[in-house]
Amino acid sequence: MIKFFKFFFPGLILVLLFITSILPQINRKIAVKKARKIKVKTIELTQQERLNLLIRHEGVKDYFRVENDGLSMFASPQDKAAGNVETKIFFNEVGLFTNLINSLEPDSLFTLLAEKGITKFSDHGIKNPKVSPKKSEFENPISTPLEGIKIAIDPGHVGGGMKLAMLEGKYIKSVNSNGDTVEFNEGNLALLTSKLLASYLEPLGAEVMLTRHRLGETAFGKTFLEWLDQDFHHAIKSEQENGNIDKKTANYFLYKATPSIIYHRFFKGLDFKERAKKINEFNPDLSIVIHYNVDETNYFDRTRSRKIIYPTAENYSMVFVPGSFLTKELVEPRSRLEFLRLIFSDDLDKSLGLGEEIARQFNDHLKVNYVHPKKNLSYIKHTTKETPFEGVFSRNLVLTRLIRGPVCYGEPLCQDNILEIDALSAGEIDLNLLKGPKRVEEVATAYFNGILGYFGIVNQ
Repeated sequence: MIKFFKFFFPGLILVLLFITSILPQINRKIAVKKARKIKVKTIELTQQERLNLLIRHEGVKDYFRVENDGLSMFASPQDKAAGNVETKIFFNEVGLFTNLINSLEPDSLFTLLAEKGITKFSDHGIKNPKVSPKKSEFENPISTPLEGIKIAIDPGHVGGGMKLAMLEGKYIKSVNSNGDTVEFNEGNLALLTSKLLASYLEPLGAEVMLTRHRLGETAFGKTFLEWLDQDFHHAIKSEQENGNIDKKTANYFLYKATPSIIYHRFFKGLDFKERAKKINEFNPDLSIVIHYNVDETNYFDRTRSRKIIYPTAENYSMVFVPGSFLTKELVEPRSRLEFLRLIFSDDLDKSLGLGEEIARQFNDHLKVNYVHPKKNLSYIKHTTKETPFEGVFSRNLVLTRLIRGPVCYGEPLCQDNILEIDALSAGEIDLNLLKGPKRVEEVATAYFNGILGYFGIVNQ
């Protein structure tokens, strides 16, 4: 018996060591076998269908002309009348053009297009750059179906304290169902929603980037007041040197404008561009811009009175995707460049697929109905184009224009709705010392489900 144990235990140890050594290989083989097919939802549009969604005003047609072999772009209606072509994209070089979009900075690409003019890229020896295309179909492990996927999230506005939120004009000060005065702001809600969404996506393998991370933080990594103190004068000088503002305007901002005017008429535009720059440098597979809405009539009443905004029964959801250019929105060279990108790339096609999924989640998960396309809202009536999908509209916002790749700009609910006021003013969750209402958890889940739907993944 003693001899038996003498040989049994060392043998047992050797067997256990062998099993332990091969387990990782077994697990890896199992993981490979348990793969999930991922397919990006793309609404395949013809070039004419894209143009229909891109053009809101007939005057936009004065900036381009579709020809048998390509599309010519003009810097102005006067140039079109005179036949002065700014640049031309030939149909047989569309693939090269879209690859150049993904490999060159906007300013460099626009300079190249201007120098090329009506000639072909090949006439200048320009060849296809080495660009890794975004895959529309691939396989990933079931446990991490978003492995290798990059997702950018832009938490709308700035938030922070109510004083800054009131300067932004993005706040709610109202009365809840108990008759108590409550206040909260959109920037903080958007940030908490973004952080929650990131916390859902990252365990599934996604690489997530937020354009801002703290309450009151702008895209420049500091508060507006810090920017005003540290960077304002340099920004004025830079914008003047680049020809974006003249001396008279610069002096007005420097010596006469209030912080509120500086924020709305100068800083906000720079902040939008910085958000887009961060996102484009990250080169994501998709981008989500997170906002919360306010019923338009209520918003303007509050703006006039600067007092409490009264609860409304109105509540509706919507998302925006690129498109719906107005006549004057092609004056800037960068806008014409993005217009060309949206005509020839599949960014709009994929944005529609993403937007449809997220809009459906707002309607089904949040129980907030799609906004009716004929609803009496000025921005719906005058600046958007209806798409084939409920709750999804083309709108030429700064970020839907400047962000490259699929983008969805969400407005899931009206903050001033009588039920939402109660839900959004309750401090029920705490995420890394960032407190907020449980309702934002539901909103983050709606975005999450929409993203999974875009990739053809069913959330169990």
